[in-house]
Amino acid sequence: MSYLHFTTATEFLAFRKPSLRIMAQLRPSAPVFVLSALLCTGLSSHTARAQCTTSTPAQISWNKAIYDPKPSPDSDAEELVLPMPCGGAMVFRRVEVQPTSASTGDAAFMANRRITIGQAMDLKSTQASHSNGYNLFIHEANLAAPFTDKNQHPVYYIGKYEVTAAQYKLVMEGQGAPPPQRRNFPASNISFLEAQQFAEKWTSWLMKNAPDRLPKRGDKPGFIRLPTDAEWVFAASGGIKNSSLNTQPAPWPQPGSDCQNQIDDCIVGSSQGISTDHGVIPKPIGSLNIANPLSLYDIVGNVSEMVLTPYQMRAYLHYWNQGLTGGTQVFGGSVLNSARDISSAYRAEFAPYDDNGDAKRAPEVGFRVVIGAMTMNSLQEALKAQKGFAALVNDAANADTSKVKEEHANENDALKNLQSALSQSDQNKAELQARLTQLNQAMEAAREAQNQANAERNQADLDSAVANLTTLLTLSKQIASNRIDIVNYTAFVNDPDNARNPNLSIYKTSISTEQVSLDDTVNAYLGLLKTVSRNSQRDTRLEDAKTIIVNNLKNNYKDLPLSRRLDWLDIAIQNTKDISSGKSLDAERDIITKIEQAAHMHYYNR
Repeated sequence: MSYLHFTTATEFLAFRKPSLRIMAQLRPSAPVFVLSALLCTGLSSHTARAQCTTSTPAQISWNKAIYDPKPSPDSDAEELVLPMPCGGAMVFRRVEVQPTSASTGDAAFMANRRITIGQAMDLKSTQASHSNGYNLFIHEANLAAPFTDKNQHPVYYIGKYEVTAAQYKLVMEGQGAPPPQRRNFPASNISFLEAQQFAEKWTSWLMKNAPDRLPKRGDKPGFIRLPTDAEWVFAASGGIKNSSLNTQPAPWPQPGSDCQNQIDDCIVGSSQGISTDHGVIPKPIGSLNIANPLSLYDIVGNVSEMVLTPYQMRAYLHYWNQGLTGGTQVFGGSVLNSARDISSAYRAEFAPYDDNGDAKRAPEVGFRVVIGAMTMNSLQEALKAQKGFAALVNDAANADTSKVKEEHANENDALKNLQSALSQSDQNKAELQARLTQLNQAMEAAREAQNQANAERNQADLDSAVANLTTLLTLSKQIASNRIDIVNYTAFVNDPDNARNPNLSIYKTSISTEQVSLDDTVNAYLGLLKTVSRNSQRDTRLEDAKTIIVNNLKNNYKDLPLSRRLDWLDIAIQNTKDISSGKSLDAERDIITKIEQAAHMHYYNR
């Protein structure tokens, strides 16, 4: 397979079709493959164009073979199909993330999986491939998933195929028709910003036309975006369906796999693309016979895929990024690469702008998308994060203290043995005395470490108490606001003079809305009280935290606002002590009424 030199190819294309001069954005010295304008549109010149608007019904009219050319037998359980404008659709595969840390108790909200990005190499292999080690070497990262499946497993969703030119056109131009399956090429010549605009426009269309089709985190729908490098690599490597991922980095395809043995069936590299008289171009999506373990197609080769995480170099031995943030990061390689040279670990840096200052595009670079979500969509989730973080801090402090105590005990036993030996024998006293001195020094260091660990734990407890009381103050303000609004709205609605007020129905609806908000906030308040009450050093911590908060309040509030907050602070502390003593709190009497009275607010008068 031979390539045309850049100038020869572009001069030929410019003569035949001026719109293809975009090829001039490629590096003059690099080998190049040819993409016709049809690759950028996915449509033949005579294809009818259907106009779409944001109000177009979210109905899928495309033939399934166009948007899912390789149907999977497990599609009901593992796939999600989302509609697109003009009857189009896209298939997503479910990616389960089994947490490997912080998966119990309050810390469960912070659960994540430690994964590796890149390729593990021994010293000899690293030295042999050092010229590209800064790209390929291993990097550790954390991965979590925003959604849960019917079994409550954390999952995220990634496109089964690369975004196609036809799908891109539907979203960006609001027009288009399904292309012939043989011309269903991946979208390319797309800048990083344009890929993000595609995600933005499609999300907006989905939320207006098919919000219930998006997976939800809590009660909020997810949104379309580019994958992070961790999301892309984990899915591209096969996720938990690639058993070796549990013990070591395992870029896909693995040695000895079906893909390695039949490389032409699963990787679109330089010898697997579509040959033309003027070079090689990517294949239509789903052209290959072998998918990765998660049934993702074209994940390696065809077009390199952009991710949301910017490029950074690898630092040897440290297993982290070097630190200098660069341009756009692309993974998986393309038809410019030999199939045997690329895997899910392959990545490169792609310039976001060209030498003319224009957004950089290239015919070998495309993208696929994932469905993401906000980390925290509600006050309750923010409280879960706060509790989870506090649990992790406490676990770490306790682990450090236990370690110091264990070391202290070991040193103490050794000290007693040496003292016994000294009292029983005069031999080797100098040597034993030296060892005794060393052990005394070690014990002193252990005591200092114990004291340091205790001090750090005490500070963590105090910081947690301050944060919890501050949150209770915020919740108190919300409870007072909800209660006062309910009282005022109710009085307004019951006032005969307002019977014909055109806004009466709005006030009636507002009463119900405020009541729901009040109930949720009170539940959050009660939950946090229980968390604070479980601290063994509760009373001391609360008083110290109160002093810190009061000083801060005096610097920020005066007169009535200060009085309210000081009263709410005392109510929260007393409620905590009552729960600790075993008293059962009445939400209306002990929380809502007291907080409302402390607010000193004005009420509706006729």
